[in-house]
Amino acid sequence: MQRPLIVLAIGAGLATPAAFGAFAAASMVSVDPGWMGALTLKKSVSLTLAAYPRMAQAAGSRVASSTDQRRVVPLPLRLSTRLPQGSAAAGELAGGVRSAAVDFPAASIPLIEPAQAALIDQARFWISEGREDLAELALTKLFQISPDNLQALEVLARIQLRRKTPEAANKVLDRMRRLQPNAAEIRRIEALLRVDGSDRVALQDIRQLARNGRHAEAAAAMRTLYPDGPPSEEMTLEYWNMVASAANGRPRAIAGLQELARREPGNLRYRLALAELLTSRAPVDRTALAQLIELTEVPAYAKQARAAWRRAMLALDNSAASVALLRTYLAQESADSAVQERLQQTIAAIAARRTLLADPNYQARVSGLALLAA
Repeated sequence: MQRPLIVLAIGAGLATPAAFGAFAAASMVSVDPGWMGALTLKKSVSLTLAAYPRMAQAAGSRVASSTDQRRVVPLPLRLSTRLPQGSAAAGELAGGVRSAAVDFPAASIPLIEPAQAALIDQARFWISEGREDLAELALTKLFQISPDNLQALEVLARIQLRRKTPEAANKVLDRMRRLQPNAAEIRRIEALLRVDGSDRVALQDIRQLARNGRHAEAAAAMRTLYPDGPPSEEMTLEYWNMVASAANGRPRAIAGLQELARREPGNLRYRLALAELLTSRAPVDRTALAQLIELTEVPAYAKQARAAWRRAMLALDNSAASVALLRTYLAQESADSAVQERLQQTIAAIAARRTLLADPNYQARVSGLALLAA
């Protein structure tokens, strides 16, 4: 039987008919009639493309007329990076934790036309997915309307470096220097070029510090080496892992990863890193855990997300809610003996607690202590 096609709006920014229309053109999912319970992704990129409101706005005028043939259902919490009110992580961040903008200066983003911004978003998304060919295709379209766009040239230089063609990247860099010699985009590419050159020894020393457990020193050295921020996605995640591993660094790392996810909502690597951190210790953040489970359905991230899901199960507290979560995991990973043991421990702890609460002697002691405290 043909399943109905439903457009799912992920995150904020897709509330207008035009935005929904663009999203519909970019990302369709096939769902069962009981779609609220189980969702089958037809394309793994549907999770990411939907998070780019600029892409939707730019394309909306062209495809909005097609939306009347489709059911449009907003689902704002899917893969949301916003913390729920009262969550453990929200409490941990309460009282003022310095954000990524304090570790590194906030990136200056020039105002450009929505259509151009949408194409840059597409290119960055495809780079994060390892599809430089599709990223370059988006840039080719952009250069046809704005050949001197510095943001696009920066992305092009990054593609050349990922392809191990530094000569081509340097040609793009020379073009950027002729256009605007003091641009931040130039400094970021220059830093990236140094990674395999003059910065190699310094990076080796920083990573040795981290391996030796001197995470705060390693993070500080990284900030000194790259005051504008680590020059690549991989090094950015490496930096925030150092921060998270340092004493009292976890709240700052959460804030930093949240900011990255806000700036690049379609980057699943950032979202996965944030969800891993939020589920790494008790009390496990339930919203982040739901995101981890969803990411196990995305092939490129399934292995890492499943490993993080398992770690989260081993970090759960002894509660009835934890029993349900453990059983959900074991429904897919029935041979996992460590999680099976954790389930039995949780059930035993809950039973012991109930027995204790029902003990008249214990009740008398509690009542006596309450009277003394009154």
